Amino acid sequence: MPGDEQCSEDRPTLPISIFCSNDTNGPCLKLRVRPVPLSSQTHPGVQHSLGFAFASFDDPSGEEIIHPWMVQQIMTDGSQDFEPEMDKLLVHFVRASANSTEPAGQKLNALLTKLLRMRCLWKLWSCKQMFAQTHLSPRAVPFDSRHASIQDCLRFVAARAIWRLEHDILGQIENYPSKTTNELVMKWFLLWQLFLIYRQSLDLTLGQEATNSALISYPGQLIVVNTLDSC
Repeated sequence: MPGDEQCSEDRPTLPISIFCSNDTNGPCLKLRVRPVPLSSQTHPGVQHSLGFAFASFDDPSGEEIIHPWMVQQIMTDGSQDFEPEMDKLLVHFVRASANSTEPAGQKLNALLTKLLRMRCLWKLWSCKQMFAQTHLSPRAVPFDSRHASIQDCLRFVAARAIWRLEHDILGQIENYPSKTTNELVMKWFLLWQLFLIYRQSLDLTLGQEATNSALISYPGQLIVVNTLDSC
């Protein structure tokens, strides 16, 4: 990993496009990074490999550019499995409730929007293989040790936001009215989305080898059982 002294602001930045596949025609996340030497500089004459250190988001938090990128990923996913279809349904509900003028509809839209944001951030956090393209490479190449700093930074941003959103969403779901059939169905839909995130996070974490410390642990708490009891 590049040290702080290697990430000096006097190093020039360059644009980089991040993909979730090697298809450069698909949705991409545009960042700015700094080229840094990865190997030790204490051995003169040794060829240094070039890596990339994260420089900045266009948005201060990064969430505002991660969210639309992952929504595009959801909507262009051609698989018809249960989980991708649930994600598309979540996007549909968010868009359908966006123009609601009723207080209940506005409250539902706010809750759905937060859950979609959490889902998008989780998809970034859990992405097993990302690809990068700069002007130095004519095609998208898989993330390797050169991109480790970028991937760790993206996962940290996602994990921090997920932790904040999770606690906010759980409190709102518990207080969400379920007097009508539609409200009850929507409440269970929201819970199912959280179940998917929890289950997939556990599967992903448990599937990592003990020596793989690159994956940041998911900071959430498995407290959905209490929410279920209240339904």
